[in-house]
Amino acid sequence: GTFHLQSDNLRYEYFCERVRSLFGEDIKSQDLKAIHRKISTNPDARIDWSEVFGYFQAENDIQESGSDEISVFTVSKRKTIGEAAGDKKRRDTIQCVIYSPEFDIYVTASQKGALSLYNGKLRLQNCIDINESAWMTSCQYLPKLRKVIATTERSIIIWDHRAKGQNQSNIHVIKPLEHSPQCMCLVECADEHSDALLIGDDAGYINLIHLTHNDFVIKTSNDQPRVVKYNLIDPTTLTIPIVRRKFHQDWVLQVKYLPDLKSFASCSPGDRTSFVIASMKRMHDTSSVSELSIPRGVNAFCYSEKSNIFATGKFCSHKIV
Repeated sequence: GTFHLQSDNLRYEYFCERVRSLFGEDIKSQDLKAIHRKISTNPDARIDWSEVFGYFQAENDIQESGSDEISVFTVSKRKTIGEAAGDKKRRDTIQCVIYSPEFDIYVTASQKGALSLYNGKLRLQNCIDINESAWMTSCQYLPKLRKVIATTERSIIIWDHRAKGQNQSNIHVIKPLEHSPQCMCLVECADEHSDALLIGDDAGYINLIHLTHNDFVIKTSNDQPRVVKYNLIDPTTLTIPIVRRKFHQDWVLQVKYLPDLKSFASCSPGDRTSFVIASMKRMHDTSSVSELSIPRGVNAFCYSEKSNIFATGKFCSHKIV
C-alpha cells in the first residue's frame, strides 16, 4: 500500500513513535533517520511501502548482530558461508546454485569443477572436485535418485554423494556428447525410480534425458575389483534413449519446466527464435510451437504463475513483458 503526508512538517519524534508502535522498539535509529529524511525531502509525494522496506542496516551492524532474525527493515542480510571451490583454497566462481525443497539442501557448482552440498542452514555437508578441464555450466539435484547432476562444456557429471566404499567411484560421467550442454532443469516424471531433465546445448537443441538406477550399475568381474577415477557412461547405452529436438538457431541459455502448463520455455541470444514455449509432447514430434523473435535475442526469463506472464531480459538493458 501507499500513504500520503497531510502536513508539510513531519516531526521526527512523532514519526519515530508511530513507526516503533507498528514494528517494535528494536528498529535502529539510523534506519528511522534515513526514512524520515527521505519523506521530509518531498512531503507531498506518495510513499510506497517498498521504499520503506528498502532500508537496511550497514554491513558492520549486521556482522555485529548475532541474531538470525531479520527485522522488516533489515531485508538485506549477507553472510559468507564458504569458498566457491568448497573445501579448496583457490580462486573460483560459482556458476550455479539450486535448492531442493524435498530435502532442504543447496547445491553449488563452481566454474573450475567443485560441487558442494549445503544443508538448509547453509552448512557445508559434502564437497568434491571433479578435476574436469572444461568449465561447469549448470547443476541440479535428482530427488528420486538422490544424486547431484552437473553439466560441463563437454559432459554430464553425476555425483553420488552418499556412496561408500574404497573400491567404488562416486562419480559417473556421461560422454561423449555431440554438443556442449549449457543449462538444464528438472521435469516431472511418473516413474518413481527415475528422474527426467531438459538440457539445452550450444547448437540450439533441447534434450530430454531420463536417468534410472540401472544406468549407474557398475559392471566388474568378481576377481578383479576396479578402482577408477570415475565411471564412464556412453549416452547411447542409457536405459531410456535421449530425445532431442532443435528449437533455436543459437545457444540455449536457459530452459525451465512449467508444471502448471505441462510445458517448458527456453531462450536463446539468436534473433530468429529467441524465446520458445512448448508442450512436453512437442519433444516427441515436429509440430509447431509458440516462438518469439527478438533483436539480439533473450538472455534470461522468469515466469509468474500468479500473473501468468513472462518477463524476458537481455544485455541491452531493456525488458519485454
